[in-house]
Amino acid sequence: MRSLSAASIEEAAPFLRDGNAALLKGSYLDAVRLFGEAFGAPSSIFLYDLDPSYVTLYKRATAYLSLGRNSAAVEDFDAILKLNPKFFKAYLEKAKVQAKEGQYSAATKSLKAFLASNPSDSAASELLDSVKSAEKSLISARKSFSKKHYEACISTTSSVIEVSPLLHEAREMRAGCYFGAGDVDNGIGELTRLATLDPSSADLAIKVSSLSYFLINTSPTLPQLKQCLHYDPDSKPCKKAFKELKALSKQVTQSTNFISGSSWRAALNILRGTANKPSLLTTFDELLAKYQESSFQGIFPPSVDLKKISSPRLALWEAACKAHVQLGEVKKAKDACEEVLLMDEESVDGLVGKAEGLLKDEEWEQAVRVLERAFEIGGRSNQDVANRLQKAQRLLKISRAKDYYKVLDVSRDADARTIKKAYRKAAKTAHPDKGGSEAKMAAVNEAYEVLSNPELKARFDNGDDPNDTSQPSGHGRGSPFAHHGGSPFEHFFHQQGGGGNPFEGQGGQKFHFKF
Repeated sequence: MRSLSAASIEEAAPFLRDGNAALLKGSYLDAVRLFGEAFGAPSSIFLYDLDPSYVTLYKRATAYLSLGRNSAAVEDFDAILKLNPKFFKAYLEKAKVQAKEGQYSAATKSLKAFLASNPSDSAASELLDSVKSAEKSLISARKSFSKKHYEACISTTSSVIEVSPLLHEAREMRAGCYFGAGDVDNGIGELTRLATLDPSSADLAIKVSSLSYFLINTSPTLPQLKQCLHYDPDSKPCKKAFKELKALSKQVTQSTNFISGSSWRAALNILRGTANKPSLLTTFDELLAKYQESSFQGIFPPSVDLKKISSPRLALWEAACKAHVQLGEVKKAKDACEEVLLMDEESVDGLVGKAEGLLKDEEWEQAVRVLERAFEIGGRSNQDVANRLQKAQRLLKISRAKDYYKVLDVSRDADARTIKKAYRKAAKTAHPDKGGSEAKMAAVNEAYEVLSNPELKARFDNGDDPNDTSQPSGHGRGSPFAHHGGSPFEHFFHQQGGGGNPFEGQGGQKFHFKF
């Protein structure tokens, strides 16, 4: 060990002065640099004649701690203790770092050295007790993790992390326990903190970014991957992951914007794909499966289906479900809406799609129940759901009274030609002289009058019976055939053309009716 000459002390003085000033201002990086200049080089250790170097070293060590450079700080503490073994405070500060990093044996040794000269220091005694407790908790956490006792594991690892927040093993273990317990958000949060502790790890950056992207939020920022590339611009794994997720994010953003702007067909062209473009829904699932195999191994229990717990995936399928429903494509919406409800049974979009399918199948009561549930889940404020519920309720009411489609025995999507053909067939059966009755014939004519008129048919399809005299919009005001002279058969004869009598037999026999 050597002393500085007077000239050396004079040269070092400005650096010491400026270093002390920087430390007081919280400019720790400058303080570290200036103290290093005072020593002549970071690795040089001098014993000043006027200012013992361990004091300056101690100041630099505190600056290192403030910068999170714990290893450098510990090196300075060790250097201090070589220069002055009785500078016991260095033992305490060194023990604090060792405890945070989970170096329990080393921390215990440092604390005992400090307490030997400061036996009444309560803070040091409490830290020693905490270190011993954390060491036991870590052993217990390992056992809980291996036995898949996830809740116990979360509890014990949390106790460890309170004392040792920088211990990678404890954080990685707690992340695994969160995932095992089904708590994806906290699991990813734990890995994110771990990635902050080890920003140069490409594997960790990819794991955190892809987990966050596929399971929580398809954020285009991808901060962990950017940080990985900041540390190593040539990292092939980080470059590849960034490129893949960025491209996927672009499509997600496009489809989201189209949905927000009610451009349903444009959104579906992305979500479902076209002849020239792959389906975003398929691409998302393929990449999720790829990352599950390469980056998520061992994180989730085998029983966990990541597709069912992915919030971004749910949003994409909800978008497809909603777009089809808004376009009136109930059949095409079915698979998307069913997939949505498998992921979230309380999805309003999924329930609306399900209800529209039930309406198409004429399951009126079930449709009303499903829409009532959707309306409640949406806080009774969704106007679109309210309108659909009102329509379903009207259709249910009509179904309990009369159903013109059933009268003519046609489906609700029957075209005009099919309706006309069904009317002629039903009229022959309903005619009194063919085993029917005037009432049946009137019902057939009433049904045809509504279903053959596009305007009246549209009203009926929306739950408004044009012949319901209890409704202000009903046009019948009594007999729905008043403008036909009151005869339930006149409209039928008129439809036949020619002689007007569809029951004229082969031998010229004619049927006559009195009303």
